[in-house]
Amino acid sequence: MTLNLFIDTNIFLSFYHMTNEDLGELKKLTKLLKKKEIILFLPEQVKQEFQVNRENKIADAMKHLRNHKFNLSFPNMCKGYSEYKKLRDGLEEYFQYHMSLIDCLEKDILKEQLEADKIIEAVFGEAHCIKTTNDLRTRARIRGEQRNPPGKTDSLGDAINWETLLAEAPEGKDLYIVSEDRDYQAPFKSKKASKEDRIHPYLSSEWKNKKNSEIHFYTKLSGFFRDLYSDIRLSEDLDKNFSIRNLVYSLNFASTHAAIEDLKRYGSDFSKLQINEIIRAVLFNNQVRWIIEDWDVKEFIDLLIQDKENEIDPEMLDEIRELLK
Repeated sequence: MTLNLFIDTNIFLSFYHMTNEDLGELKKLTKLLKKKEIILFLPEQVKQEFQVNRENKIADAMKHLRNHKFNLSFPNMCKGYSEYKKLRDGLEEYFQYHMSLIDCLEKDILKEQLEADKIIEAVFGEAHCIKTTNDLRTRARIRGEQRNPPGKTDSLGDAINWETLLAEAPEGKDLYIVSEDRDYQAPFKSKKASKEDRIHPYLSSEWKNKKNSEIHFYTKLSGFFRDLYSDIRLSEDLDKNFSIRNLVYSLNFASTHAAIEDLKRYGSDFSKLQINEIIRAVLFNNQVRWIIEDWDVKEFIDLLIQDKENEIDPEMLDEIRELLK
């Protein structure tokens, strides 16, 4: 099932600054967008805000990086010890790498070739871009005058994004929002643990009334992936999971051989969950089961059993061994 997603500008900009989020989260997103697992709604307003604020965010991050220095002083009695010399040498090496890193970053910043630049460009390229019309600006202005969330008194950006989503997102289908902006968040925070953060009740109610669906709100992209794609640990896992899915839902012998050929690239490098999905496909999809003795299928399954025997469900392991006999 395809998910509808909106990511606010502040989330994209956070990948240039101090954040616990990893760029791997954006890589996962890129692959899911290419596979049409997710539709990312990208208002023109978000792209403009990103372009305007990228360098400011980078400048602040570089300021922090340049000021990140060790100012260690040692008592005189340390001198003469080999450990002291190693510490001094280590600090000298740190300073050299620190300056080298700053030089490399500055070159890539000017060329807009930072790793974050490349991945975000790929994300934007796969997104469903939506132009800001005069009608959307008018609606956003009215929302601002009425002091309805989301939005700030001196900016229409959030209001334009929200009105864009109301206009473009399909009716009857839930929307997932990732934003750190407090204008989207519920003022009241429950002490009880919750997987999702709470969106402002007014926005939740408005969405439900106009779109006949629910809003799911997160302040971190990692939280979104944790809840919706918990089986994907790394972006590389996505390719494996899609290859396994092709085997699970294979409709003929030709597609089975193609899926096996794809999976053989990884040898036996699969998680326990992935291995059991593959074995389950062999046992319960006749388009795989009926050709288990074909050399490519048999060779691949033999390898899995040989390398991952202890990770395969015992009952399925017994059954597939009987098949291979």
